[in-house]
Amino acid sequence: MKDYDGTEPVVHRPGELVFHAISHGTERALRQYFSLFFWFLVMPGPMGLVVYMMAHWSVIRERDVWQAQAFAHERPTMQEAWETHKLKAAISPRFVLFAMEWLPARLIALTVGLVAQLDDAALAWRTAKNHSRFSNRAPLTAVFFTAVGLVGGAAFDPVSKAASEGQLLSEENQVQALQQFRQLIFKCAVVWLMATLVFAILGWLPSSRL
Repeated sequence: MKDYDGTEPVVHRPGELVFHAISHGTERALRQYFSLFFWFLVMPGPMGLVVYMMAHWSVIRERDVWQAQAFAHERPTMQEAWETHKLKAAISPRFVLFAMEWLPARLIALTVGLVAQLDDAALAWRTAKNHSRFSNRAPLTAVFFTAVGLVGGAAFDPVSKAASEGQLLSEENQVQALQQFRQLIFKCAVVWLMATLVFAILGWLPSSRL
């Protein structure tokens, strides 16, 4: 996890591990598969992939520069940056990445709701979004938490109260939650591929018109 996004979560209780695993898995699914797939379909040729990957790696580069400065100053959140200088925040790599992941994240959440429970997914998304205005990962993670039967819509972050207290989960329940998460990712991928096939047959994809 540290090699991927610069974080190294500290697990105090065995029950916390499943929260971190699902949170990290959600981010990787969003950024390494679904967003790439979405922009590959939306923009003709490899243009969408190139633009998205440039935004993604710009965010990583920005984080690495901040870390290389030995945390000389506190890195502002997107909300703080937006309130301080809206124009500067709007053209920052983090905001561009947020904008490019805005629709893919919601489509994933909708897909999870369709293959699991739509009402619960919608509630989880709204609850988490109230805490994280400029985050796509946090509400999407809450949707997956709810879908696999963890703490419900209130879990928008692996360091939330429910996770930090190490929700009483047996080893069997933890394994089951991780298996359900993997199955959800697979089901979402199948749904997206089937939808892509239908759109391609109907000629609704930019690449299908070339």
